[in-house]
Amino acid sequence: MPIPAGAMKTSCQSCGWSTVTQQHSDVLFLPSQCERCGCEKLTHTAAGVLDKLNPVSIVQNMLKK
Repeated sequence: MPIPAGAMKTSCQSCGWSTVTQQHSDVLFLPSQCERCGCEKLTHTAAGVLDKLNPVSIVQNMLKK
């Protein structure tokens, strides 16, 4: 049975853009390039408590659905 990975934070090393993506499966679907500058130098980490409560990320994720 798949175990969800939880929320993942993706950050751009060039411009500082970041987003939190809730993972609903054990397969990770993460962006491969920055949505702001198009750079491919991204870091992917587990989202912390404050990242999950960020209202901007919550609204952005709701609009993507």
